[in-house]
Amino acid sequence: MSHHARSTDEEIILVAINALIGMDAEKAIPMLEKMLRDDQSMEIRKQALFVLTQSHDPKAIQILIDMATKDASQEMRELAVFWIGQRSDDQGFDTLVDLYKGADSRMKEKIIFSFSQMRNPKAAAKLIELDRSEPDAELRNRACFWMSQRHDETTQAALLDMYDSEKDLKIKESMLMGFAQSGNPKARAKILEIAQSDPDPEVRSRAIFWLGLSVGDDMIPKLLEIYKKSNETDIKKQVIFAISQAHGENGVTALINLARTEQDMELKKQIVFWLGQSHSEAAIEYLQEILQK
Repeated sequence: MSHHARSTDEEIILVAINALIGMDAEKAIPMLEKMLRDDQSMEIRKQALFVLTQSHDPKAIQILIDMATKDASQEMRELAVFWIGQRSDDQGFDTLVDLYKGADSRMKEKIIFSFSQMRNPKAAAKLIELDRSEPDAELRNRACFWMSQRHDETTQAALLDMYDSEKDLKIKESMLMGFAQSGNPKARAKILEIAQSDPDPEVRSRAIFWLGLSVGDDMIPKLLEIYKKSNETDIKKQVIFAISQAHGENGVTALINLARTEQDMELKKQIVFWLGQSHSEAAIEYLQEILQK
């Protein structure tokens, strides 16, 4: 039998098993287990694994766990880890915790992603623990990034709590992004505090950038204050950008006022550029005023 014929047959078999698994898991699971053995083509094994994940039968879960821990192929182990993350049960969670201890950093990254996908409070707590204690900064950053994507109170509170003692710039940036995306008033207040007073200008600049993406009229006076106090061009440029992202006339008015008083040509050009993006009547009038000088 040619390889092509064989793979077509295997595909038909898989479709049949997929149909069978919903009706009679008892019969389907042993067949899938047979197809998951190493001598099958990778494509077929991946498809068989997917079909297996559709069943909540304890035997199917056990096979999934066995594959994550023992399969000869790294790719299949990683896929099994991914599918365990799509379920939120304690058994899968415990398996991933055990696996993490002996895993290489690539697999650890996959496991961290799986924790982030689990709707299980234990998984959220595990991400927090990894963000506090994982010695590898790159992995800590992954844990932090995925934590920042969870918008539950506990995770957000943990991030706010950890920010001040964090030294790593990349991790601070992940935290900032999380604060900005959470929509949480405490997180927003924290971004403003960082924008005003973080000792690192790079971090201040990032905080102002994120403020720009969530800016409301209440933030404009605070941003203007940062602008006036700062003597760093980069920080001022970020403030101009942040104000330009405010919806409504208040941002435009603030930019026009800045443009009228700003002596630095580079900054003035930036302000005029963003006014040009605003499509506001007041901005058009101001731009005409410049042109008539």
